[in-house]
Amino acid sequence: AQRWTHVCSRTRAYAVELDGCRSLPFVTVACSLACLILRRRLEPWLKRTMRRRPAPLLLAFAAAATALAPTPRRARGTTRVGSTTEDATEASQRWLADQGLVAPGASSELHATARKARRNKKTKALALRPKKTRWGDAERVRDLPVEGGWSKTIDRGATTAAADVVTGETARRVSQILVATAGVAAELRSALAAAKADFGELATAMSLCAVSAADGGSVGWVDSRDDEDPATQELLPREARLELMATPLKPGDVAVVASTKGFHVVKVDDIMRDLDLRRTPRKKAAARDGDLLDACAGKTYAIVTMGCQMNAADSERLEGGLLGLGLTEAEDADDANVVVLNTCSIREHAETKVYSHVGPQAKRKRNGEDVTIVVAGCVAQQEGARLLRRAPEVDVVMGPQYANRLADVLEGAMLRGEQVEATSASYGALDHAAGATPRRGSAVAAWVTVAHGCNERCTYCVVPNTRGVEQSRSPEDILAEIDDLGRRGYRECTLLGQNVDAYGRDMKPRRRFSDLLEAVADVARTRDMRVRFVTSHPRYITDSVVDVVAKHTDVLMPVFHMPAQSGDDDVLKLMGRGYTAERYLRVIAKIRSALPDATISGDFIVGCPGESDAAFEKTLKLMDSVEFDACMTAAYSPRPGTPMAHWDGASAAFAALGVDLTRSTTVDGARTAVRGAFRAKAEARLSDKRDGLDDDSWDGVVKAKAEALAALDRADAAPASAFHALAGVGPAQCPDEVKEERLRRINERANAHAKKRSERYLGRVEPVLVESRNTRAPTQVVGRTRGNKLVFFEGGLDLVGTVVDCRIVEANTFSLVGERTS
Repeated sequence: AQRWTHVCSRTRAYAVELDGCRSLPFVTVACSLACLILRRRLEPWLKRTMRRRPAPLLLAFAAAATALAPTPRRARGTTRVGSTTEDATEASQRWLADQGLVAPGASSELHATARKARRNKKTKALALRPKKTRWGDAERVRDLPVEGGWSKTIDRGATTAAADVVTGETARRVSQILVATAGVAAELRSALAAAKADFGELATAMSLCAVSAADGGSVGWVDSRDDEDPATQELLPREARLELMATPLKPGDVAVVASTKGFHVVKVDDIMRDLDLRRTPRKKAAARDGDLLDACAGKTYAIVTMGCQMNAADSERLEGGLLGLGLTEAEDADDANVVVLNTCSIREHAETKVYSHVGPQAKRKRNGEDVTIVVAGCVAQQEGARLLRRAPEVDVVMGPQYANRLADVLEGAMLRGEQVEATSASYGALDHAAGATPRRGSAVAAWVTVAHGCNERCTYCVVPNTRGVEQSRSPEDILAEIDDLGRRGYRECTLLGQNVDAYGRDMKPRRRFSDLLEAVADVARTRDMRVRFVTSHPRYITDSVVDVVAKHTDVLMPVFHMPAQSGDDDVLKLMGRGYTAERYLRVIAKIRSALPDATISGDFIVGCPGESDAAFEKTLKLMDSVEFDACMTAAYSPRPGTPMAHWDGASAAFAALGVDLTRSTTVDGARTAVRGAFRAKAEARLSDKRDGLDDDSWDGVVKAKAEALAALDRADAAPASAFHALAGVGPAQCPDEVKEERLRRINERANAHAKKRSERYLGRVEPVLVESRNTRAPTQVVGRTRGNKLVFFEGGLDLVGTVVDCRIVEANTFSLVGERTS
């Protein structure tokens, strides 16, 4: 009753302000009667509604008040001039629209006025709760802790090697080539680094150890026990084994160790480690007899994939693991016994989709159905135990690095009913057993992951927290997978990596992506396959990569996806991208020179903190210079655990004091620098060396010191992440209205360029690799040109997997229409 009395009083106050009424007895009585009549039956619903969404009810009462209110009284001595209730109602609605609100049934003009008022921050909106931001709220996410093994603050200059981050190693499975001299060992190591030879073939042909040579150099499992191991002593003596185990290595690395037998060129094939899985027993959960295969027998699965190509490749591995356990794919995801959600957290919208998918499955579980809910991917790695607390029906939360260990993760959930959190650091690039063989989503084109994780520290990006440090696969594994795809009839593969050009820089010895491309081209040519690769980083792509593509254009497709993100050097520096717009354009010029008809696509983010109008115009200018075939554009979305989400404008305070945070390595060191800079300015002022400072500007210096120290306190208290704490100080956030306008403009520019680039195909005859039927036009098929343009043309399913010559007769922004000529 008190709540409704408050509603009535607010309604009357609004109506008085709108229409100038001195009293509204009818409305007040009506509201009171409604309260008495509906109190018992609808009070619970009304309470919930008022707590969650009060604004619609207040608007309804305001509309009723204005509609039922009597004509305002005339002031004494005035003359009534055509004043009616309808005029008062229109004035009331216009006033509401000026406050950013509209009543039910309002005209389109009033809606437009309200939208304009909401965009104008100076207008005090008549709203009882703040408007939800479209691209995420930095204040909401900045203090959210990021779970998982990758979220450890990395000091500036510290290593990001996977062998130093992943712990719990107990043994290594290795292969060797035994040679007599150190010189030969060094030459072999160099040849392996350049991907010019297969380790197993070299071991068979050159190794002095006959036993291991007969098995492609395989030695087996070795550990760091100090005593002699009878199983491997004759192959790898104790002193060589201990030296090998003392060297930080990860799968794919090659090292040279010496023993009394000679020099051992040793390759690490696999690593055995204690999996750091957090298992939480559930109450009333009954353990099942048998093993995991028994628990999976007769059950079905469903996988929902969200996000990028890396997630698509991970889903193929997850599905291969489920099939290896004996599960079958469900016809309807709502009936599956095991539901896997492979998630994306690149933007807040993608993150919220996860919980909308979890809800229906959680309801099934509460209703007693036999369903195991697995949340995998980047959101799982980011949220960790927090997701299990928010959705207690979820059984497993696992990061991308456990896509190859699905059986180990599912065991506790399906046999003992435990909740399992698998977010610790692990080697995600390993291929474990035949059960993890990916189930491809296409019979024509396949993903081949060459590297997992990312060692970059772009201030806006959540990937270092969710996918961890770089882990490159060995060239032997990559080439073997491509060769297997060719033997099975696949016509195209795409090499995947967060920064594919940085492939091999984390390996021992260091590899180069251009060398890998050379080797891949040789294998793909024997299988009549096309090869593409994504994503290139402007900082790491080299002339040698472009030259290799130009040299092998029959196999390597002339397609480069290279995100620019911005065309302004200051914004690129704030983003931590490590290159300038000039460097980006030089790479584009090299590609255009070597491959004039190459397809070039890019990514751009608008509305980042610190992006001025002039900086945005430079981005549009860069786009005009390049004329991309396609652009992925997005407004900046604050993500948990990233420095840019913490930025609130405090960098201006450091600039006012003349403090450069990039020169500080610790928060305490930055505090000392701030106090020192302030002391120097104070001494200069006291000695009449003010450098033009007056009293007002000195007040600004004092304020800057306080703001800088407060910002450092916030940085020190921020949750640990894969970024340095001082990176969390920066410019102010960009308003949503500015993001929306810039996104609209950049999309218009990108679409215009894409349409222009598509039109160059008109009249050409292009070889098109047919991938599938056109689902929207059953008489058509769809394929891709060498430049990765989709082409639709008339044809049957017998063309799938073949290359068909098509004359392009219509060019759209993102696709082409062709006529078959062969």
